[in-house]
Amino acid sequence: MAGGVGSAFMGIAPFTSPNLYMIGLLLAIVQVHFGYAFMQKIYWTQRRRYVLEIEREEDDSGVVKVAVKCDAKLTRRFRLTQEAASGQKPSLADIIAKGGIFMFVDKASSSIDQSEMLDELLKSDRGITEEQVKAESVMGETEEQSLRIVQKFADLTREHLDKIPEKDNTTSPQEGLQQLESSAQRVGAGFMVGGLLIWVLCDWSAQAAIKAASDNYKPQATLAPGGASPPTRPNSRAAQ
Repeated sequence: MAGGVGSAFMGIAPFTSPNLYMIGLLLAIVQVHFGYAFMQKIYWTQRRRYVLEIEREEDDSGVVKVAVKCDAKLTRRFRLTQEAASGQKPSLADIIAKGGIFMFVDKASSSIDQSEMLDELLKSDRGITEEQVKAESVMGETEEQSLRIVQKFADLTREHLDKIPEKDNTTSPQEGLQQLESSAQRVGAGFMVGGLLIWVLCDWSAQAAIKAASDNYKPQATLAPGGASPPTRPNSRAAQ
């Protein structure tokens, strides 16, 4: 993207005033920066979906605590309610089934120590309470920004989950990253081709204008008769 924008600005440089050129260059820099930041946000969001480890603990009173470690140093800790989720509060099974954009459990390519316990946990009809999320900042983010980006399960509702497209829930983080890579390549190639095309056309136009001016140039000299000095203006210092 940056190379294409740079090529385009090299092409338009001969036809643009310095002030407009600098304003356009600053706007282009801001555009490239925001485009890069947007793709980085999608990249880290996809990585934070991927579950690396799930731990389940149950005390003597039947309270179940769950710790979920995801990629990109994201950790979720929450406690399951004693009773089944009701009303607008979704169960853990609802979040797993309909909230794949927030947390994706890849059973196919993972090693599972206790598969029966994991299946039972993922199909639990209990709700989530006392959730704690720890997200380490990445790529210049502050900790507050990281926590705002990460969706807390305790704040989800059934209505929210029902609005999420099923395709987004079933798409794995690996597939999401591949789509992001393909999109970035297409955008970068488009900017590069467009920038080079603008540079070639503008360079050709500038060279043609210079050649035309050179061919049509006719020197004009003013000579005074008899070798006398050229006339001067009355108000000039020479006249004084």
